[in-house]
This record gives sequence, C-alpha cells and structure tokens, in this order.
Amino acid sequence: MRYWHLVLLFIIVVLIAFSLSYLSLSRLTTASVAVSGSAVYKGLAYNDCNDQCVAMGYSFGGCKNKCSLGEIKTDGKINCTQGRSAEIIVGLKAKETYSDGEAYVGEDKKDPDWIWVVNGLTTVDNSDIFDVTDDLKHYGPIIGIKNTFRAIDIDPDEEFVAKTVGGDFCLPGNFVCIKFNSTNTNDYASYKIQYGGFDLSNCRGNASWNDKSAIQIRSYDDADGLKIKRSGLFDTNLTVDIKTDKLWVTYNGSATFAALCYEDNNDNNLAKLAGTVKLDASGDDFNIAEINYKQTSGDNIAIDLRGDFGTADNLKLALDIKGEEGLVSNENVDDLVIALSHSANGDFDGLGITPSSSEASELLWGSNSTQIGKKDEDHLSLYGIIIEDPDSNGAADTVSLEIPAKQLEAQIVITGALTADVLKSKTFQVLSGGYMSVASEASISGKNLLLLGGPVVNSYTKEILGEWTYKPGEAIVELVDYDGQIALIVAGTEAEDTVRAAKALSDYKKYKFIGSAVLVTEVGDEIVVEQIKKAGKYKLEDYPTFFVKDTNYNILAVYGDEAATEDALAGLDVLRTIIGTKVEVTVSEAITPPQISISEDVPLGNNISDEGFFEWLIEDDDIASLKDYVLTYRGSSYDVHDLVLLYKYGPSIQTSLSSSEDDYRRNPYMELERGRLRYYNSFDDSIDLTKATSDRAVNIEFLGKVLSITSVPDANSFVVQSIAEKYLLDVGDTVIVGGVEVSLVDVDATKRVVVEVNKTKSILQPGENAWINDIQVTNLKTFFHSQQQRCCCFNPLAI
Repeated sequence: MRYWHLVLLFIIVVLIAFSLSYLSLSRLTTASVAVSGSAVYKGLAYNDCNDQCVAMGYSFGGCKNKCSLGEIKTDGKINCTQGRSAEIIVGLKAKETYSDGEAYVGEDKKDPDWIWVVNGLTTVDNSDIFDVTDDLKHYGPIIGIKNTFRAIDIDPDEEFVAKTVGGDFCLPGNFVCIKFNSTNTNDYASYKIQYGGFDLSNCRGNASWNDKSAIQIRSYDDADGLKIKRSGLFDTNLTVDIKTDKLWVTYNGSATFAALCYEDNNDNNLAKLAGTVKLDASGDDFNIAEINYKQTSGDNIAIDLRGDFGTADNLKLALDIKGEEGLVSNENVDDLVIALSHSANGDFDGLGITPSSSEASELLWGSNSTQIGKKDEDHLSLYGIIIEDPDSNGAADTVSLEIPAKQLEAQIVITGALTADVLKSKTFQVLSGGYMSVASEASISGKNLLLLGGPVVNSYTKEILGEWTYKPGEAIVELVDYDGQIALIVAGTEAEDTVRAAKALSDYKKYKFIGSAVLVTEVGDEIVVEQIKKAGKYKLEDYPTFFVKDTNYNILAVYGDEAATEDALAGLDVLRTIIGTKVEVTVSEAITPPQISISEDVPLGNNISDEGFFEWLIEDDDIASLKDYVLTYRGSSYDVHDLVLLYKYGPSIQTSLSSSEDDYRRNPYMELERGRLRYYNSFDDSIDLTKATSDRAVNIEFLGKVLSITSVPDANSFVVQSIAEKYLLDVGDTVIVGGVEVSLVDVDATKRVVVEVNKTKSILQPGENAWINDIQVTNLKTFFHSQQQRCCCFNPLAI
C-alpha cells in the first residue's frame, strides 16, 4: 500500500474513533434503565438493538433477518424475535350517497363508463344473483357496478373499441381483466377457386379439351389439400377417395352433366377423370370434395355443387362449413356460396352473372345469404377462413381463400389484479451499507456506486464520462445508469473542487439538486449549484433514497488510485451524511395468489360464457383478486364474496362478417355490449343493512377499496362515510393517508390495537371503527408471529 494510503487510513480511524466515543457515551446514558422485555447484554437491559450495539462498542445497529456486509451479529438474548402486526382500515371522510344507475366512484357524473347497480338494500336476506339474462330476478341486497359503454367497432373517434389479440376489457382499477390473449393457430394454407381455360384433354380423351372452360379449385401449399369424394359421383372408376392439389369442374358435353377432373400427382400430374355429376332440376346438392389441410378435414369444409345446368347461371359452388364446436358447428351458419356463370346446358364463362366483373351477389355468406362480392377488403368467416378482397378477386373471376389448419378460436384469459394484497409505507432509520474502496481494488458487482474524483484520477469516472471538459473551480454531481447500477459521480477539476461538490451533496437539503446533473462552483464564500440539462434515468431530487435496497444503503464509494487524500475524505463525508439518514420507503408486501387467471378457447361468433366455455359467474376460487371474506357488523359475522357476472354471457368474439364491421378485416375481435360486464359484492348470509350507523358501519371490500356504509335511505341507495384502504402494519409502521401519518403503536394479547393519528393515540377494540383527527380507522385483525431476527451491529472498520 502506498504511504499516503496509510496516512489516509490513520486519519479515517481517528475520525471514526472520536465519533464512536461520543456516540457510545451518549447512547449508554439513555440505555441504563431496564425495560421489561428488552434485550440483555452483560447484565444490562436495553430498549432495542441499537442500544445493545452501542453498548458493545459499535456505532449503531438494527434488528434484521440477516446481517449485511460490514455488520456483526451479536451474541446473547435479543428483543425482536416476536413480531406484532394488525390489519387495519384507514380512510378519509367522503360522505356520499350512491344510488342505482348513478356514476361509480371517480367516474364522470354526466357521462360515466361505470354505474352503480343497487337494489334490495332494505330487504333482510342474502344476495341472490343467479340469473344470467334477467337482472330483475336478482334478489336480496345487491351492490355492484356495470359498464355503460359499448365497444362494438374500432372507430378511432370512439373512446371504447373492440379488442383484438392483446387487448382487454377491465373493471375499474384493473381489478379483473378479460384479455384476448391469442388465437389457437397461425397456420394457414392458400386456396383459389377461379374460372379459366385449362388443358383437360387427357381427362376425357378429347383433344378439343386442350383449352376447356372450367372452374378450378386449387391448393397451393399442400399437394394433398383436396380430397375427392367418390360417393358423390356418377360413372366413376375411383375405388377410394383421391387426394390432389387441383380439381376442375366443367360441362361434360351432355345435358345436365358436369365432369370432375383432378391432377394425378402420382402420374406425371396428368388431368384425369374422377367421374361425373348429374345436375338437373331435382336441386340435389352433391358433395364432390373436401378441404384436406391438417386438422381441417372431413366435413369441416365440404365442397358441394348445387343447382342445375338446364337453366343459365343457376349452378353454384358451395363451401359447406362446419366447425367442431360453437356457433359455427351448426349447419349453414358460415357457408360460402359462389355463383357460377354458364349457358343453359353449356360451358362456364365466369363467376356471377357478368363474367370478368365483381358483383355483390356472386359471393354469399351465412344462413342469411349476406352478399359480400363487392367487399373491397379481406374478411374473416366464423371458421377462420380469410376471404381475400372479394371485389378485386371477383373482377378476375376468382375467389382467393386462406384456410386455417384447424377451426380458429380466440384464447381468452380472465385474470385478477397483480398488485400486492398489502401495501404499507414505513419510515425507518437506515443504519448500514456504506463502504469505501480504492478503484483498483473495488469489487463493484451488485452495488450502487459513489465515484469520487475526475477522469484523470478515477478510472471508473473516465470510463463513464470520457474526456473532462470543465475548468478549474468547477465540479459536477451527475447521476447515471452504469450497466444497471446507479453511479453518482462527484468530481471536480481540482481536488478542492471535488471536496466542494461533496460538501454541497452532504448538505443536499440546503442546495437545489434537480435533474440528473448539476454544476457546482463557488462565488465568494458561497457554494453555487446549477442544473445541467441532461436526459437521465434517475433524478438527483430523489437523493439519497435511490441508494436504498432492502431497507439498507447498498453503496460503495470509490476513489481513484491517483486521487488526492481530499477525494477520499470527501467520500467519507458523503457516506457519513447518508448513513443514518431517515428516508421514507414504500414496501409492498406481495402475497402470491395460488391462481391468477383462467382461460378458455372460445370459437368465433360466440359469447365467452356460452355453454361449454367460461362460467358466467366468476368467483374467488377462479381469480385470486376476488375475495371471500368475513364481515364483522354489529357483533355478528357475515360471509361475503366478490363475483364477476358475465351478464347475457358477456363479451363476444366477432369477425368482419358476423358483426358487419368491415374494418375488422381478417382479424377476430372481442366486443362488449352495454351492461354485460358486472361486479358484485355478494352477501352469503342474511343481513339487515338498514341498521348501519356511523358508529357501527358496514365495511364492505369493494374492488380493492373499503366502503364504510353508514345508512341506507331506501332500497336503491346507500350512504358512504368513507372510502378507505386496508393495510397490514407491523408495530411501529406508518402509512400516509391524505397527508396525515397513521401509525400502529402497539398490539396486545386481547387483540386491541393502539393507533396514533397526527400525534393523537387511541385504543381500538377488535372490530371497532373510530374517527381520529378526521381519519377513519378500523381494527380488523391482529397477529403475533415469530420474526426470527437478530441484532446486527455496524462495523466501522468496513470503511
């Protein structure tokens, strides 16, 4: 080690020793009185771990699960193995009357998206919400909300629109969301049905058929994409059904007969005769083939000939479509019918009535024969068939299709909020976590950095900043993201400039540190701090809380190998200011739910809770954010649970054809009609809400909030005294509600709690609700638990 490092170490040790002597003497004076239940060390009782650590010769300490680097675990009995907690409700006065049909909390009263559903509140009974199509049959006390918006198109001028893959409909606060997560297949094959002249001379052994007018059906991606059905043919030589990728329908030359030719993939791709079909006035349908692409096979998409040759333009080619489940499994619902142009007992000459032009009636869809031949965008059928630009393709006497490998379905996921069940905010004294190292010996992995000195003396500063552009008398304090770690640079042109910047940082409450970087100079004897406009991920106004990790400072001060002694002392000064700084940290105590979502594949055209898919009542055993809880009211307990009602079977999955919304094009969308998404707080036990008063409020948990109901004026309205949140606090924890500190002071064995609100303490009995300095507090539950923690004493020699 260099000589000047020894000098520096001596100076640091002297400074720390002086500090320790003062701290130890002062703390021992206050720790000399025995306190019941406190820690014992060498016969003396101490009020907390900090007292015990000071008594042992350390600067300070804390009670933790695990000691950090630079801390020492004490021996002897400790005082923090028994934890005490309480679940309390804290809320502000917000006296409001809510009535059936009025805006929900926080909604625009004139144009709400969610409104209250309130009925039967004067009925002494339990809630009965077991009807999916008629809410007039719901009985008992009903408190819920429903959507008033409609999302049935994708008009950019509308606030609420239908949702395709990735979109969702959510209850307020995202308490429960219904998400269109994905589709069950992205595997498609191309097919075309088109009129033209083809060489079919080998099909009939007729040389004149070398340019025969015909309707070709072709599979482009699968050589076996079509299967010819021999059972639908006359005078056929086929002994089995034949698979091919090309199929032709043409006039056979004799009255009312069509010839069916196919390409033999096993015999030089020659066109061969499969058989004939008699198409006369009997009007029978003839199944001539099937689409045969992976799971789309059999009767999923049958190819039929309908009508007769004896009347001009009376013959049709139909795709008889039938899905495996859902609406599309019914006959005719999703059929595509193509009109063929031909003379009476004569050759084909195109599609529709007028060849080489598109006509609305030449392509029909569904049981109502909806005309789609003039649609000039892609469309999607209920099976999942993409019909590509019927207008342009129709003008070329073509129908172009993309056919899925199986029936297309929408994967719908219903999920609960992923936020923590408990959110508590507490102010604590940070006691450890600051260390110093010379740059060449620094182990920076996993630590946030305080870099002291400019690029000339500190290699880390040089790596981040590059060339130094500042003048003598100038220094910077800059906050940067260094490979995922926070690095706070305190650097000056000269050593005294670095010291000046460190001094300003140590007194950061006096100086204005804003943005991600500031320039520190001196005018006379005054330090001047000015913002440098730089874009940064972190902000200096959050100093020093961005260094906090797991209730400790995770910070390593690094000074350069060539640094002056002043750089190291500046770092020590900053660290000594940070260590022990009181900061407020919000700690989320997350409870991992056993199940956070449910999912179903829903066929296109169906509501998501039609029979066979989601249940129309979603309850707490389905979604973790929906709760089943016990309500304590007037000395009695009542079971209550959340539920989501998919009224009239909830959202539906639609296509451009089923919804007549052309802008959907080739994508399926989830639509939501008014009133179909609802949330209720359901009382499982008979309850009399009319006896609610300010002193004995009914505290229901509603969409993650706590509504304190204090009166029921009539069957369709209720009065709320406060809207509150639930908190799980350890003794000593504090939450901020409406700018007021609410602290849990103590919990006793009889389940009473001591709560302090704005310096006023009150004792609350189990279940008691009270107003303390205009803050409502309710004692819900208390807990005693083992924390298995130790006293961890800070070791000053780590610096």
